[in-house]
Amino acid sequence: MSAWLQSSLAVGLWLTLVAHLPAQEEDARALVEKAVKAQGGLEKLSQKVAAQRKTKGVFHADKFSFTGESWSDVGGQRSKIILQGERDGRFTTVGLVIENGKGFRIIDGQKYDLDPEYLDRLEKARYADKVSSLVTLLRDKGYKLSTLGEMQVKDAPALGVKVVKEGQPDIHLYFDKKSGLLVKSANKAKDFDSKEEVLQEVYYSNYQWFSPLAEDEKTLRAAKLETTGDALLKALRQRMPTAEELGKLYPLIEKLGHRVFSVRQNASAELAHWGAKAIPLLREALHHKDNEVVRRAGKLLEQIGQSPDVPLVSALLRLTTARRPAGAAAALLEYLPYTPEESVSKLVLEALAANAVREGKIEKVVVQALQDKSAKVRAAAEAVLGKDGGAFDKQAWRPALVDGVLLSRTCHLFRAGQPQMDLETLEVHYYNRLDNSVFARP
Repeated sequence: MSAWLQSSLAVGLWLTLVAHLPAQEEDARALVEKAVKAQGGLEKLSQKVAAQRKTKGVFHADKFSFTGESWSDVGGQRSKIILQGERDGRFTTVGLVIENGKGFRIIDGQKYDLDPEYLDRLEKARYADKVSSLVTLLRDKGYKLSTLGEMQVKDAPALGVKVVKEGQPDIHLYFDKKSGLLVKSANKAKDFDSKEEVLQEVYYSNYQWFSPLAEDEKTLRAAKLETTGDALLKALRQRMPTAEELGKLYPLIEKLGHRVFSVRQNASAELAHWGAKAIPLLREALHHKDNEVVRRAGKLLEQIGQSPDVPLVSALLRLTTARRPAGAAAALLEYLPYTPEESVSKLVLEALAANAVREGKIEKVVVQALQDKSAKVRAAAEAVLGKDGGAFDKQAWRPALVDGVLLSRTCHLFRAGQPQMDLETLEVHYYNRLDNSVFARP
């Protein structure tokens, strides 16, 4: 692994790891405020979430084209990058792990602890990245902002802001004059080989909206469903069997073990047609005394679990989590026993957690669910009320609701005027926190 590639890992790639998008002083602050507003607003960009990203890019000096994955935990104290690609005709894996001021490199499976000098460069790189996320400039103290005037960035006029903080390198930020978006950052960084300070510049482009809920709304509209709060709960309830429907479903379960093959086949076909509404009965049937009933119930559960209704229900639940319509807690508890698969059950639990408290008070229906006849419903109520010993609250990889933020998907890194790295973000996922195993030593 070349010295240049090590240096780029220590500086350039941290651009992808921060979960927060985050007179002269007043004018400079106004430019930052405009940029933050253009990206979705301070409240959305300040959410304390963990991030997982998939990327692709190239290190020009090493001619190393790679695909990568990166993780950053809440607060940015724990970060990890893994890159894979071909270099000099050989497949190579390289990476960095940082946790609470310490860390190690990974080169083709071998671990190397980072020395103090390397860690110092990483911390300066992470500081530059933190400033470029902008949120800290509006939320935290200790920064001095001043304007730098107008200049051209990629043939478009941009307005500059100088950021000064004691003990840290000065950072210059440049915002597109028309859109207000950050298009360039610049600071002095020590070259890995010469040990001399050189100008490092990062150009940001290809801004795209990260709006999962917009996609969910699109999914519902394609199914000719409304997206208002009441409509969401109505659609959920339509996926639960009524008492009359249960009266039709129970006999079909018994026919799965009928001595006549055609009767068994017809019963399977009818149950499959019922879809998600048949799921609770089929789950019960997995414990039936008749092996044929058990076998057919298992096959039907697999078949129904692959139903196109799953993406639709998932969209309903994510929108219910975000919109918190009145009566949501009751509807979610009613629906929980009828979820088509475990991934949907998890979304119900997340939605219930978001809707368990209204106007500062716990919903009575959630407390009452602690005594429900369904073990699944009781467990859900215990989880969102913290009566599970805190297991649900501490559980990692729970999806975090981040929506309506504008993110730069592409950046280009230059040192001393020479192109060093191109990086494109392919996917972004947000969570409440990451599991410790992500940062474990190999």
